[in-house]
Amino acid sequence: MRIAVTGASGMLGSALLKELSKTHKIFACSRNLSYSNKNIYWSQFDLINKTKLEDWIYQSKPDILIYCAAIVNLELCETQKDLAKNIHFDSILKIIDIIKKTHMKLIYISSDGVFNGQKTGKYTELDDVDPLNVYAKTKILGEEAVLGYDHGMVLRTNILGDKENSFSSWLIDSLKLEKELNLFSDVFFSPIHVSRLAKIINLIIERQRFGLYHCSSRESISKYSFGILLAKELHFSYQKIKSIQLSQINSNLIRPRNMALDVTKFEKDFEITLPNISDCVMSIKESFNLK
Repeated sequence: MRIAVTGASGMLGSALLKELSKTHKIFACSRNLSYSNKNIYWSQFDLINKTKLEDWIYQSKPDILIYCAAIVNLELCETQKDLAKNIHFDSILKIIDIIKKTHMKLIYISSDGVFNGQKTGKYTELDDVDPLNVYAKTKILGEEAVLGYDHGMVLRTNILGDKENSFSSWLIDSLKLEKELNLFSDVFFSPIHVSRLAKIINLIIERQRFGLYHCSSRESISKYSFGILLAKELHFSYQKIKSIQLSQINSNLIRPRNMALDVTKFEKDFEITLPNISDCVMSIKESFNLK
């Protein structure tokens, strides 16, 4: 199978290249190079350049396109609203316009941040979205475009991995150096490791399922409790992990407190048991080669 991946140098993109290239021909695009082997064909360009985007799709002729490109810096999205809209919506709209007469499957990687976070319990695919910031607002625009395409799938998730400057690398570096860590005890999420998500995507890409799915850990946890759990598993001291509230930070950026996702629909439709929080912690341990 021929699979195209945008945002291929990012955390999930890189994990997908490693996993999918074992059995498929991969056409990767990003501004920067990352993982490569004989089954991966790289193209370096900015998705803002719609001419190059169109040429890349016509030349690669993929059976499936996985859209991982995103601006994950929420503060940057606030100051560069047009750029966020271009990456999260305009580029996916261009792709749909190019492939609309084909049967190409399109998978759009979205976010758990599209809700206002006020619900008690996990969010399902039936819950109304209510974005609180530019990142979430533009991701919803991308979701709506993909869901309007007959062969589109949207996966809402929250990924952890071993990339530099990621949440998990910041946690581990701080624990190693015994730095004080301030983690939110009132912000809940359902994290999944990119290596596990890449394997799951590899299992579902050939299934004729479309529409909206939540694909994350089957459990939820606060950022503070996750830090404690990770420290204990890695045998680090957790005495310097401090519990704070979201209201204590001085920021103009509004973030949801509850981002917990209900994955019942995904597990039922694909007959897959998604990982739990402990699995995520063990995957982080393995990816950082920690004993």
